[in-house]
Amino acid sequence: MAIRPIVKSNIATFEVASFKLGMSAREVERIAHSRHLRTGMLRELQPFSDTLNGDRMDSFDTSVANIVADRLHKVRRMPTRVIKQVILKDDEGDRWDVRFLATERGPVLTSMAYSTSTNGNAPPSYLAVLKERYGPPTRSNSSVSHMTADWCARGDPTCFYSPHLTVVSDDTRVDFLLEGGMLEQKALSARIEAKGADLAAAGARKPVF
Repeated sequence: MAIRPIVKSNIATFEVASFKLGMSAREVERIAHSRHLRTGMLRELQPFSDTLNGDRMDSFDTSVANIVADRLHKVRRMPTRVIKQVILKDDEGDRWDVRFLATERGPVLTSMAYSTSTNGNAPPSYLAVLKERYGPPTRSNSSVSHMTADWCARGDPTCFYSPHLTVVSDDTRVDFLLEGGMLEQKALSARIEAKGADLAAAGARKPVF
């Protein structure tokens, strides 16, 4: 995908620790390699490969094919599985929980939870840096020992249905949650259902009474 600059208050353009919503699995793999991020158990950490590591799910085409098979009362074909989720870690103790949606163009990043050290920054100071980078949050609260801030899409104050970013910090750790929102998932499900229905209708036999 083309590199999109961060546009303040436009969550779809936000970058968190090198990752953005909508990135392909291959782009995530490339960034993981460049930052020396690894996955697996503590004593068996290895470089991330989107075709070998992580939890898997049915591809977009497999999901469509399953709908067609079910509607035409045929046997489901052998599924094609793609990356669904992977946990990445670095040598500094940072952790990325990256999740994908199986779209027409392959798996794309739909959610990323990132945990890192505050590096000694007090919560109010960290909030000031976030505001400078992402623009004013939809809502925020900070004290000497705690901070929370939400960036919600315009028209979605719930921070649930559309792209959103939530950041929570205390004296030692800061946690980011960047998500595409429920509408993105619902739209994908609707496209899968529609394509499956169209293909099933094209292959249906004329009713016999």
